[in-house]
Amino acid sequence: MRANPKLTTHRTLLLSLRPPLRVGARLLAVLLLAHVPDTLAADTIYMTRDKHGNAVYTDQHTDDATEVTVHEASTYSPPPQPKLRVRKKKSTPTFTPYATFAITSPRNEQAIRDNTGNLTVTATIAPSLKPGHRVEVRLDGKPYGTLAGNSMPLVNIDRGTHELQLQLLDKRQPRVLQSSTPTTFTILRFSKLHRRRGQ
Repeated sequence: MRANPKLTTHRTLLLSLRPPLRVGARLLAVLLLAHVPDTLAADTIYMTRDKHGNAVYTDQHTDDATEVTVHEASTYSPPPQPKLRVRKKKSTPTFTPYATFAITSPRNEQAIRDNTGNLTVTATIAPSLKPGHRVEVRLDGKPYGTLAGNSMPLVNIDRGTHELQLQLLDKRQPRVLQSSTPTTFTILRFSKLHRRRGQ
């Protein structure tokens, strides 16, 4: 029988061990043989003892050799890992500005004489408002109310110059989507001081 060079190398390694270290030679040989390829593990392994009584493993058969059964090495296969579900972020719908979004009344720099301080704000918005959109009327930089249709009344506005602006809001997005060009106007109201001076 032709000697297998790899098994002969293992045997030479075992024989080269000094006697004090060869007490565990059998265990070491079994571990080495358990990791050889299947083609090598299929060959017959024999055990003999040297003059010191230590076990010697080889693939060469002799009269005093005992055949050794080499068990297949056990392997560990980890369980399959569960697939992680990646949550897709909800995409924010793209906003297209309205073609027309402006205050039509009062006109910019218009003077309005009204002793009650009342006037109506009208706007032109095209195309029509989409679902979820609303138009907020801001007076002097502060929210005044929400546009109903295309108009909204302003009541008891103080005399003097004021600024109006429209802002487009969306209930799904906490931000201003579109703003109109600011419009300034002046309220002229009769003053009681003038009446006293004329009396």
